[in-house]
Amino acid sequence: MIFSENLLHFIWDKKLFNEKLITVCGKSVEIINTGTRNTNQGPDFLFARLLIGDTEWVGNVELHLTTQEYNKHGHDNDYNYNNVILHVVWRHDHSAYSQSPILSLSSFVNHDLLPFYAELLKSQSIIPCVNSVLVKMDGPISIWLNSLSDQRQLNRAIKFSELLHLFNGNWEEAIWIMLCRNFGLTVNSNSFNQLAFSIPFSLVKKYRDSRLSVEALLMGQAGILSAAFNDQYAKQLWIEFNRLKALHKIEAHIPPVYFLRMRPTSFPTIRLAQLASFIRKINSLLTFCKSCESFESIQSFFNVEVTPYWHTHFVFDRLTVPQHKSLGHSFIVNLIINTIVPVLIAYGRMSGEKKYILQANELLIQLPPESNKVIKELKKIGVIPRNAKESQSCLELYAMYCSKIQCVQCKIGSSLIIRD
Repeated sequence: MIFSENLLHFIWDKKLFNEKLITVCGKSVEIINTGTRNTNQGPDFLFARLLIGDTEWVGNVELHLTTQEYNKHGHDNDYNYNNVILHVVWRHDHSAYSQSPILSLSSFVNHDLLPFYAELLKSQSIIPCVNSVLVKMDGPISIWLNSLSDQRQLNRAIKFSELLHLFNGNWEEAIWIMLCRNFGLTVNSNSFNQLAFSIPFSLVKKYRDSRLSVEALLMGQAGILSAAFNDQYAKQLWIEFNRLKALHKIEAHIPPVYFLRMRPTSFPTIRLAQLASFIRKINSLLTFCKSCESFESIQSFFNVEVTPYWHTHFVFDRLTVPQHKSLGHSFIVNLIINTIVPVLIAYGRMSGEKKYILQANELLIQLPPESNKVIKELKKIGVIPRNAKESQSCLELYAMYCSKIQCVQCKIGSSLIIRD
């Protein structure tokens, strides 16, 4: 095969080489960050962080097939290349070069894998091997994928345990944070997360018998309310929020919520109205999570009725055709996977009651598989999840291997390499 500079860039960017690197002058190289690929004039990778010998360097990296190309391309007289801290070449040809250390990368790459890497470079998919393999879901692959799902759930449970520790073992407050964050989905997760930190569940729970008070707390703290609104319900919420804010000395310093590029049914106004209605049905979040044994029982809890005002509004002061604002099936599935399951596993691990870990796994098996770009691409190579536990393994496969081009460590990728 013909080795190209594009392939060299790919190998450097994805770190597809031995970690124990040595420059041609004998200095060790430890890569903290390979840098950001530069598509404009100047060195190939910018802002790299490298430990060369005993010195940590931050600067740029230039790549060539041979050492002589640096001067041949006129870089030695170009001020854009003054901050090059490492010259990476495929083969060092012993040409004169003294600006920075030289790393001859060919000595640290498995040459048998070069044709495989070349194929990965050609791939336009988020799944690098999508055009190279058709997976047989046999015993070893299936067992390995199942273990990825288990690891993903364990990692989330550990992350929740860290949140629990932050609240000195207060399960209600820790679950409240996670629930709010997941109600915000990807776009507003950060804002909803900060919202939950600023209004403790104990305060929200205190007003759970008043729909107006709970909505006022959530929407006011989210920065959605204003004295400028004309609708009577918006005015009532504004007055109630300011009363509660003064009474409880609530601070308002959270990131803004976003409405753009989302369906109206997912607007933060609607999600907060639904969250308020759900909270009014719950006395203890931990007790609720522990009681979640089937999708049907959970769905009944999330079958909430929002304030009648929201039947004809997505935002304040804009009347719309009446529409029922219920939580969708996929949204509830998302809440179960990202909130209830981690809580159950964390509780099972910390209490020693393994039944809750089994309960969490059973929930994942009951739920339908998620549908997103990653899942759709993996289906092309024969990885077809039958339930949420298996779709979670697909997402972990992508996060840990596909997105990082760790095909050599991946059971699917390594089987392809062995076959070739």
